[in-house]
Amino acid sequence: MCGRRFGKTVFVSSELADVAIDGGIGAYFAPTYKLTADVYRKLLSTLYPVVSRSDKTEGRIELITGGAIDFWTLDHPDAGRSRYYDLAAIDEAGLVRHLEDAWNGAIRPTLADRKGRAWFVGSPKGRGYFHKLFMRGQDESRPDWRSWRFRTIDNPAISSSEVADAKRDMPPDVFAQEFEGVPADDQGNPFGMENIRACTGEMSTKPPVVFGVDLARSVDWTVVIGLDEGGAICRFYRVQGGSWGAIQEDVAAIVGDTPCLVDQTGVGSPLMEQIARACPRAEGFTFTNQSKQQIMEGLQFAFHRREIRITDDPVLIGELEGFGYEYRAGRIYFGAEGTDHDDCVCALALAWHALDRVPRIDPGFLVPNNLTRPGMFG
Repeated sequence: MCGRRFGKTVFVSSELADVAIDGGIGAYFAPTYKLTADVYRKLLSTLYPVVSRSDKTEGRIELITGGAIDFWTLDHPDAGRSRYYDLAAIDEAGLVRHLEDAWNGAIRPTLADRKGRAWFVGSPKGRGYFHKLFMRGQDESRPDWRSWRFRTIDNPAISSSEVADAKRDMPPDVFAQEFEGVPADDQGNPFGMENIRACTGEMSTKPPVVFGVDLARSVDWTVVIGLDEGGAICRFYRVQGGSWGAIQEDVAAIVGDTPCLVDQTGVGSPLMEQIARACPRAEGFTFTNQSKQQIMEGLQFAFHRREIRITDDPVLIGELEGFGYEYRAGRIYFGAEGTDHDDCVCALALAWHALDRVPRIDPGFLVPNNLTRPGMFG
């Protein structure tokens, strides 16, 4: 379990090459085709002088020693079934969604014939099955399992100044997970499952003081969420499909002259202009990676401090629980996993961001908010 850029893939590639050169059979497993394709290409280049046959479509490299390496994508838990291996290397194990099923149902049996070994390597992604296996390796009563943790900075090829810059720019729990290999709680969910449950209740009957609007694009949903002065949801509107004219009319009827932040990213921009004509206190908000991170971190703090109150709606709760982040290319990307929607989360984040710009009452202590800014929200 390691920090990013520690050298995990290089390590397991070297292990697989050694096994194949000695006449054994190894298998490389990864969560995406791109990872398997990259490792296939690099190992083929490295082993080229002793390769007897290779087939990218089949995902197999055979050597003149009689050894071989297979390549599998773990988008299906049955990958590798019916084969036999001396070594199985599961790369980016923290990102494999069906890791437990894949290991117990398919990969583990492939090692039985030859009493093979397995490596699980990767950066953690919450406390899932990868973390469970790691803890098994820390158990002295399980001598067949061993586990280690390494930080990114433990790689001598990584600049310490780059790691220091990342530490200054990232939330502590994200830095610990991505650079120190310490898994975060709740599978990388920024809000926290316990906090989501603690902030859930009945819809408020008080009038809204702000709205957040996420406009539909393609198969997404248009969502309007209103918050009262204490940060509790008091309006919740969600619709899919329909004409732009009908959506504009619905949003305008709900929002009226209440302060509102509207997602104007992409196709939302012309619709935002129409909404602004009917809603004088509506303001557009453009989602970029930086701006989305900003408002999602604001919503994250609201849940962690339990200042916000949400309604017990299964769609809203499901989106919040399925929301996560991914760290790549030196940046944090917030969003729903896979093909799930995050329209409700975006609307809620916009509403909370808007609430920080108007006078409000703290739900616990009745303390006026000091974050009021001049302008349309003043």
